[in-house]
Amino acid sequence: MNDNNQIFNFVSNSYSKFLNYSHINTVSQTESTFSYPNNEFLNQSSSLHHQIYLTQKKQARLHKIIFFGLSFIFFTLAAIVFFNTTNWACSLYFSNCAFIKAAIYTLCLLLSSFTFSIGYFAKPERDTAYYLFHKMERKLKGLYKKRRSEIGFLFSFNEDNRIKKVIFKQGYNQALERMREQKEKTLHVLERITSSIEHGIHEKEELVNHCLSDMHQSLSNIIQSFKQKSYLLAINNIPRAI
Repeated sequence: MNDNNQIFNFVSNSYSKFLNYSHINTVSQTESTFSYPNNEFLNQSSSLHHQIYLTQKKQARLHKIIFFGLSFIFFTLAAIVFFNTTNWACSLYFSNCAFIKAAIYTLCLLLSSFTFSIGYFAKPERDTAYYLFHKMERKLKGLYKKRRSEIGFLFSFNEDNRIKKVIFKQGYNQALERMREQKEKTLHVLERITSSIEHGIHEKEELVNHCLSDMHQSLSNIIQSFKQKSYLLAINNIPRAI
């Protein structure tokens, strides 16, 4: 396989230095080598095709509000149940009203804590990266299914072409693995960017925007490469690795 497996072929110099660190490096090391984004980069990141993060950020904020709202509702229900005494109607349905009461407000408190933690620990940049990955993953799977049906028809009369089916499957798995690798590297870079204490929120958002835009471009290139090579495999009589 002659593919270039390099990740982040389109990385901007403004955040590429984040890629040089392992996961165990400290934030202070990152801060000492972080390059400040210049005006040209910030203007480029403000263009329409670099607004991936800012667009998803609004949706992420809405999700936070929803989870915090649910947490408040469950907490309120727990307080109502806890501070209210059981009446005679409860004994008609349950033999141990105190246990049922304790179980209900405990469940409400657990749900309140769970929904609050989801809203509190949610990170818009990570959510956006996962959103992009799953979107492109569905696109790759759709292309794979389409090509598989085409190859299945084209090769149905030639037993030797079973090798091509195997190569095609391997090519799909390799493309999917490269996409997962891309996602993990993106998440690592995003963590480095958001952990920065030297730069302001605006600069961080622009860097995150550009990082996610590069991720989208890289995933698109992987899918395009798979698409082209799977087509060549289908029309070529000699099996080739994707």
